[in-house]
Amino acid sequence: MLNLSYANQMEALIEPLIQFINSSQKSHPMEVIHIISPNPSVAHYVKFQIAEQIGVSANLSFEYLRRYLIELVEKADPQIQILQPESLQLLIYKRLTNSDVLQHIFLEPIRTYLDIAESIEERQMRTIQLAGQIARLFEEYGYSRKKMIKSWLESKTTLDQTQWSRAERWQRVLWQSIFHTDGTVKLDEIIATPKHQSMLFQQDEDLNINQKRTKNTGIKRMFLPEAIELTFNQLELPEHLHIFGLSYIAPAFSDIIAKLSEKTDLSIYVINPCCEFWEDVDHRLNVAREGWISRSLR
Repeated sequence: MLNLSYANQMEALIEPLIQFINSSQKSHPMEVIHIISPNPSVAHYVKFQIAEQIGVSANLSFEYLRRYLIELVEKADPQIQILQPESLQLLIYKRLTNSDVLQHIFLEPIRTYLDIAESIEERQMRTIQLAGQIARLFEEYGYSRKKMIKSWLESKTTLDQTQWSRAERWQRVLWQSIFHTDGTVKLDEIIATPKHQSMLFQQDEDLNINQKRTKNTGIKRMFLPEAIELTFNQLELPEHLHIFGLSYIAPAFSDIIAKLSEKTDLSIYVINPCCEFWEDVDHRLNVAREGWISRSLR
């Protein structure tokens, strides 16, 4: 079940959370209460307010949303690993150094950019930096552009007849070369050499993508939304879960929260300066003009 509390001040917003904690700890004093906060400052504020009003701040587990969800997934299925930005950068780097991939007609802008380099070292640097920029874009797409990614996996584009159509075509080809249709990473042709790993990421153990080990253990790498969908029935959630003070989350996290509320009592506490839901506000540009016109006709 999903419970929503909102207020225009932190002091008012925390009241229902404190009431729940006070009631819960009286009936189940040893039960841990899980609270997801956006940052350490908000977590400290909640702790101090609880201690001030109840007298003690104990048996509280403060988490961050993404980290908490990753732990849920990895506990539900140890064979799943959430794809990190650095790993994605390495995957893209390997694709950009693969001549077969670069020969695709839609990747001409990438070839042109890399061919400008006057030395091998300069080309490597351009490739590394470009892979980092694309990795950040792809991570954002994975959390915010679900419909676009679905179209890409069906070999369709969404920005035809726009100034961005050319960029979308080469990004779609690159995405398809990295991900299967179910969102898992294609690792069949990916072997990260120690040289590449040290050059790119300075001995980051999470980036040891080894082809033989992956095949033997069945490890699957994917973005968090796909991992949640895949392991949803196995997720072990507490009876009550609280999300306090988040000001913005990506659309994918909104969908995840909605799904989690099907399995647990989920309470969300958000700051809102408006008495109504923002979704109900008419944002049309001419709404003010129409209002003045209707008044003049009275």
